Amino acid sequence: MAPSRSHRRAARPIYPGVLPVFVCGIAGFLVARLGYRLPWHVPIYVRLLLEAVVVILAWRAWKGIVFQ
Repeated sequence: MAPSRSHRRAARPIYPGVLPVFVCGIAGFLVARLGYRLPWHVPIYVRLLLEAVVVILAWRAWKGIVFQ
């Protein structure tokens, strides 16, 4: 029996421009989990702004994946 037409819709390709950014992000996350930190500290309001940007981008990505 043939699969439905939406069978391959769930499979997402990894585009060439995304892979280096993804690998650097994973490497940075793992290094941070090991305890390494940047040698400079940003003010708390900059950190909060960056966290807000991350939450907004994550929400947009979630909406793009779930509500196609």
